Amino acid sequence: MPTTNDKDMCCSPLHGSGGNSQSTPIVLTDALGNTWCADCQHRGELVNWGKRHGWPELEIYPYAMAEGAYYWQMTATQGDESRVWSFLGLIEMLDATTEVA
Repeated sequence: MPTTNDKDMCCSPLHGSGGNSQSTPIVLTDALGNTWCADCQHRGELVNWGKRHGWPELEIYPYAMAEGAYYWQMTATQGDESRVWSFLGLIEMLDATTEVA
């Protein structure tokens, strides 16, 4: 698994088993320094949203994420796609309700 020091590698777990992270162009470096390819950029966008909003605790069945940068980092770099997309859907709804209010 790449670490945040591997600036030429995507930090997504999707590249850990059979993917070729070495040749994947990096398109985003998130607020924590994680690097993401185009296919995994949504994970970095999750981290960036978390930082902008103070790393809040989130819950959307069947997933939960504790408050703090560490938990956002772990979700982005270790979470499966279902977990990450569930949180992205939740924050999209939160943003939409904030805009209306």
